[in-house]
Parts: sequence; C-alpha cells; structure tokens
Amino acid sequence: MSYQTLYQRATEEMNTLIVALLDLSERTAGFTNPPDEVWTEDEAARMLLGGLGYHSDSIAPEEQRKGAWLARSAIAFSIEHAVTRVLYERIQPFIDAMIETAYRETDTFGERRQSGFTRTPICFP
Repeated sequence: MSYQTLYQRATEEMNTLIVALLDLSERTAGFTNPPDEVWTEDEAARMLLGGLGYHSDSIAPEEQRKGAWLARSAIAFSIEHAVTRVLYERIQPFIDAMIETAYRETDTFGERRQSGFTRTPICFP
C-alpha cells in the first residue's frame, strides 16, 4: 500500500501553486494591477487579497474584491502570505483525513505500540 506524507502532499500542492502564482504575477503586472476578470477567479482572488493581509475567512464577495484590493493597495504585497493561505486551504482536507485515520487506527490515539505505527505510516508527517 502506498501512502503520502503531509510533507509530500504539501510539496505537491506547493509546486502547482508556484506555477499558478507565476501566471498570476504575469497577468497582474507583478501583483500591482489586477485586471477586472481576475476577481471572478476564487483562487486568484484569494492569493491577491491574501498577499495584502486579508484572511481567507474575510475575503469579500466577488463584487467587493476589487474594492478590498484597492483599500490595501498601498501595502507591500507578500508572496509568502498569498501562497501560504491557499496552500493551507488546499491541504486541510488531507490533514483532516490523516487525523481521522490516525484516530481510528490507534484506537482514539490510545494505542502507542510500534505495531500501531507500523500499520499507519500515513500518520507520520
């Protein structure tokens, strides 16, 4: 049976996000001038607004995204924040599944024998 670790999954997602971020950088003149059509793309909008410090939970509805961008456009854009927010959103379901598996396979985290870890290598980051 093949398992994917959290590190492997995050690396996989990060590789796809790098490509998306480079594309977004080109389309937005280096994150300085997003065209109107970019605000209809949820992930692109989350990256752009995340790069200005907006938390994912507070991303404005589609019709308010450009205004939210303009309100913080004087703030330096953070590539790290832009990608990190989207990365966490992408890997959260994987983390949830990993925790559920570990919980189930270790008898609610009660089993601490080597055999439990051998059966559930997916539980290792």
